[in-house]
Amino acid sequence: MRQGGKEPLGQERLLEALGASIKATVPPDQLARYGSDLMEGFRNLNLDEGELIDRLESNSFLKGRYLLAVGKTEWDSLRWSDSSISSKKDIINKADIVFVSAESVDKFHAAKQKLSSQSVNDLLLDCSDAHHYSDSGNKDRIGNSNTWIKSDPTFEGLKQIVYEPSRVSVQENQPDDKAGYQVIDRIKIQNPLILNETIQLNGNMNSIIGGRSTGKSVLLTAIAQKLKTEEPISFVNKPEYGTFVQNVSSSISVIWKDGEVNDNREIEFFQQGYMFQLATNNAKLSKLIQDILSINGKGSVLESHSTRRSELKKLISSEINDLFQGAEEIRRRQGILLDKGDKKGVEDEILRLQNKLVELDTLSLSEEERAIYDKQKLLIEESLNIRDRLFKDQQQIERLKSISLVRKDIAIEFATISDSQRNKINELYDVLSQEIETKWIGGLDSQLDEITRSIEESNRLMEQAKSDETYKKASQAYQNSAQLKEIQDLIKEQKIKLSEINSTLSEIGELQKKWNQIKESIISNHNAYFTEIDELLPQLNTSQDGLDINAVSNFSEKRYREILEGALNLQSSSSRSIAEFTYQDNDQYMQHLVSLLNSLLSGAVTLKGGYTAQSLVSSLLSECFYDVAYDLVYEDDNFKHMSDGKKAFVILKLLLDFSDKKMPDSH
Repeated sequence: MRQGGKEPLGQERLLEALGASIKATVPPDQLARYGSDLMEGFRNLNLDEGELIDRLESNSFLKGRYLLAVGKTEWDSLRWSDSSISSKKDIINKADIVFVSAESVDKFHAAKQKLSSQSVNDLLLDCSDAHHYSDSGNKDRIGNSNTWIKSDPTFEGLKQIVYEPSRVSVQENQPDDKAGYQVIDRIKIQNPLILNETIQLNGNMNSIIGGRSTGKSVLLTAIAQKLKTEEPISFVNKPEYGTFVQNVSSSISVIWKDGEVNDNREIEFFQQGYMFQLATNNAKLSKLIQDILSINGKGSVLESHSTRRSELKKLISSEINDLFQGAEEIRRRQGILLDKGDKKGVEDEILRLQNKLVELDTLSLSEEERAIYDKQKLLIEESLNIRDRLFKDQQQIERLKSISLVRKDIAIEFATISDSQRNKINELYDVLSQEIETKWIGGLDSQLDEITRSIEESNRLMEQAKSDETYKKASQAYQNSAQLKEIQDLIKEQKIKLSEINSTLSEIGELQKKWNQIKESIISNHNAYFTEIDELLPQLNTSQDGLDINAVSNFSEKRYREILEGALNLQSSSSRSIAEFTYQDNDQYMQHLVSLLNSLLSGAVTLKGGYTAQSLVSSLLSECFYDVAYDLVYEDDNFKHMSDGKKAFVILKLLLDFSDKKMPDSH
């Protein structure tokens, strides 16, 4: 090109000559569609790519100092055919990078995906195609690019993406653009023992390099001491070191990216030895992993599991209380039975008295009168039994009116819900609670009304039977005979006793049936601890950048056996056998638990240390002995089999790769 009125360079002359020769073949009426000789020569210039690359490589100055790029739009325009497919792929695969000016980020990713599906170079950059000024609305305007590269803005920085494509991110907003209050901009140190200087920090990552005992840890610990940390900084083994760090810390100022000097902002600090401590403490490591999972989208799953466990514990505790109360009620009624005698003995006595009554009966009553009397007498006895049962039901139902069906401690379940939603839920709960209580009391009152009507009906039937003339005549006859009256009174007494025995046996039967159901429910609900955790584990498994977190269940055999050893009298061989329980699998554990429960309920096990059967059952069955543990696998190597150094590296990777905390961290 001509510059400052100078003559054109030799290459320009050649391009002009090429353009002129092309235009010479064009009809005169078409020349208006063509540009200058130089422009047309440039448009039709074709170079041999192989020769071009050879010349670049053979030039000692250019070798290693250039990048080859191809436009995706231009490359797309090349035809795919059996004869050209190899050449077309060769062109793009020889290039270091591919350019495109996409209309949107979505269309960029679609273009990149298409290159990947064609098995060709897909290192695609979104670039501005400078056909229009930057203030234009056209997509091909200066500066319209969504490509972000994590590097220095130099040629070497650009070159690095060929080896590390992950440095490229195509999106509208800057990647990892942290808030100013989450980034330390600089550290100002004013300490004559060290230095008086301001250290500028990178917003993404900084590395402090130096030999041993050059102050690397001192600087990091002093910054951590200045600010807030989640884990307390400990100097138990080196108190003099802590004094020195405190002195340094008091002489520094931390200036954040937003310009604030604020010592109340939190950073994440991993003290020396922290990785080793985690690597050798399974409980701490599991808690750390669980905390990381909680803040990485698994929080709701873990919270639901925790809530379910709490609900199971409450339910089982309540059922255990019902179980022992039920056992006490059964024993009380069995005591009543002992006082009243056995059923068969009473039935035999009634039969003996009835035979004796017949034998001594010399009253002048016809057979028909005796039959009517016996019928009315039986009706009166049955009505009386029914009325007595209804009186008992009446008392029990009156007692039920004092029992609420609505939980009074549910407010804690609403505590973590936002204010506006919590208020609405509280209102809904209050409305439903009132509705339930109203229906409950109303329903019980209806039952009481029905019982009252039934009692009145029983009284009516008794009075009707007693008013029968034949019954009154026969009854008076028996009353006039002192001997027969005495026998009748004895029969009546024994029948009342038999009725009470039958009623008590019926109550015991119902209580026993309910008691067995409660016992089965306790076992089933305790087994649900295992089911819950078994369903939870697959939901917790996750992986990132070659590091796998696999959730597994862990039975706390030590905790379980400590309870047994603290409660059982180990002088007997049977108790020692129970206390030496070794976990194999859940089925074996549940069989052991059922056997132990039956032994405790029957009183076959001797206890100590203030334990009762109920307190031990509660300690064992309401508690969950299954915990979530985690296996870490990095590049097919299990954490348990790694060297200490690799364990520390994996823990650091876990802390950095899986954490979504935006605060600064140091280690």
